[in-house]
Amino acid sequence: MKRPILIAVIGYIIGIIVGLYIQKSIVLLYFFITAIYLIYKYLNKKQIKKLKIFSIKRYFRYIKIYINLKVLILLVISSILSNTIIILKNKDYQKIYENLSIQENIELTGKIVSDKEERQYNNKYKILVKYNNKKLKFYIATKKQIDLQYGDTVKLSGIYIKPEIQRNYKGFNYQQYLKQLKIYGTIKCEKIDILSKNQGNNVFLLSNKISNIIKSNVRGVLNDEYASILLGLVLGDKTYIDQSIQENFKNANMAHILAVSGMHVTYMILGITIILKNIIGKKLTNIVSIIILLLY
Repeated sequence: MKRPILIAVIGYIIGIIVGLYIQKSIVLLYFFITAIYLIYKYLNKKQIKKLKIFSIKRYFRYIKIYINLKVLILLVISSILSNTIIILKNKDYQKIYENLSIQENIELTGKIVSDKEERQYNNKYKILVKYNNKKLKFYIATKKQIDLQYGDTVKLSGIYIKPEIQRNYKGFNYQQYLKQLKIYGTIKCEKIDILSKNQGNNVFLLSNKISNIIKSNVRGVLNDEYASILLGLVLGDKTYIDQSIQENFKNANMAHILAVSGMHVTYMILGITIILKNIIGKKLTNIVSIIILLLY
């Protein structure tokens, strides 16, 4: 069997897709496919005239497919594994949704793990908390006058807001979107106290401070519109970019420019190399590039 890792990855992806979007066990699908195959073999043995719908050549006459038993077994095992993980994770999400939704007021202690996102009526942060011996992430909505920083440990009380599911055909599924970010919903804070500051990972704390300095300097030099676009291009921060501008980037198939991607990494490496190569040499330049990229 050639490229077993590729085959396993393909099967793993299939299991994830079925678990996320169909939200059913893939085992049922395999039982259905097996039943169809056995019926087809039975009809062949009985020498009944073949139905055109069973003619593989009719659909794949121009495609050569090399599939043997080992490939099928690996695909099935890897897809069942990933599908089972997704199904169990979905059940875990639903259980936590139910437990949180029945509580009128929630009291939690956790650590801020994101920068502030300014909204019209409140500020928004991500927080990592320990709930029922599990580490969970939530969005928290605070009053505008409350200013938190990455690494702050806080104690809060508030109302839990369960993320909405898709209500209309082809509508946005906010619950599914938050699942991909491993976030369990939003807590609207009624009271919040800062217990300690700068409790995060030292590398993240340093990179966050550098990021905030860059943001502050850019906003001090440029007006809001240009500053928001530049920060989106450099740091992938789309928080302050107007929605119409984001739509223009999407329509021009350039939305990837507003997210940190391989292109950004390439530009960083090229810039550092051009500036430092002739000053400190190639070897030291590579070391400096790695350090700066880790911070970035």
